[in-house]
Amino acid sequence: MSEILLPLTKTEVFNKSLEVQQNLLSSYDISAQLSAIEDLVARDAPENIVLRLLCLASLTSSGIKPKVLENIKREILQSYGYDRVALLINLASSSLLLPSPLPSKAAKFSYTQLRKQLRLVVEDQDYTPNVAADANQEEVARAEDRDISYTYSGYAPLSCRLVQCVAQKTGVLAFPGTKTTEGDDIRAHAHPIIGWKGFEDVISLIQGETVDIILQGEQSSFSAPLTKTDTMTTVVFFLGGCTYTEIAALRWMSRQTRGRKFLIATTGIINGNTLVNAFK
Repeated sequence: MSEILLPLTKTEVFNKSLEVQQNLLSSYDISAQLSAIEDLVARDAPENIVLRLLCLASLTSSGIKPKVLENIKREILQSYGYDRVALLINLASSSLLLPSPLPSKAAKFSYTQLRKQLRLVVEDQDYTPNVAADANQEEVARAEDRDISYTYSGYAPLSCRLVQCVAQKTGVLAFPGTKTTEGDDIRAHAHPIIGWKGFEDVISLIQGETVDIILQGEQSSFSAPLTKTDTMTTVVFFLGGCTYTEIAALRWMSRQTRGRKFLIATTGIINGNTLVNAFK
């Protein structure tokens, strides 16, 4: 598998698109990233890569300046064909590719605030692994993968951070525990699920209704403290599909919490290409 992937990861287009993605997620110099996207169009990069980056730029910066957006759209049509007009319209109607300021009817989504409040981007220099000073490389590596952002090399999937808001609150604000060099297990024990309490402001930044429903007669079992021997199974549903990396992030969460297992249910497995193709 690595022999198949290695030639792809060495291409200039792959590395440039990866750089643009990381910069957009960090909200770094948006204008430069849009120029890099235009450069990819000029180099005849795969259209799905260009469209994914353009949609990401729109989502992370609350829209793209109208003049810049129109220029890039024109270049896309000239490079990939005018039959892409319907595709661009579909992306816009789904609030994935919009001008700035956003139309009044557009879906609300404040990425910058979410990035800060939910720690969606975790820089390596922002934390020190909780290991002894004389720890070897293997022990340090085990400590460095304590956060779900490890699965995306520094980015924590928003969907999984929202799951943490409900099921692993401490993981949203700080790094969960791990094993010390003496072998002591300092992982946090699972806490009872009490809905979105404490994260109401964060949820208000995302489109869609939230519902907290406790079944009749189950109030005591949900609110009672969990003992060290209790194990709960939390079912996470993805409507519309999820990525393999989101599944990996939930598995990391399960590893870092005692007493809670995650059961993942999804309508399908998606990636960037299948997402763009769905609008064609």
